Amino acid sequence: MKVKQLKEICNELKDEDEIFVAFYTKDEALEYLQENLNDGDEFPVTDDEWEEVIITMDRDDGLWTEINNAWTNSLFSLYSKIKRKVRV
Repeated sequence: MKVKQLKEICNELKDEDEIFVAFYTKDEALEYLQENLNDGDEFPVTDDEWEEVIITMDRDDGLWTEINNAWTNSLFSLYSKIKRKVRV
């Protein structure tokens, strides 16, 4: 997702709205590659190569399954907690 798209989505929200967001930047990727995979040496990645990472993650069904499972589990827990309060 381009930052511009994220800004447009955020512009539709109130400043007080709570949301869950996970994102990684190219700089974080470069740091990870350098420190964890390339013995501390710089590891250049082009914008096109970085875009490949983003596209791969966006199309990763396993990733989205995990996120959706965590979301539905959290909603189930919330529902159960509220239902217990109502019964008391």
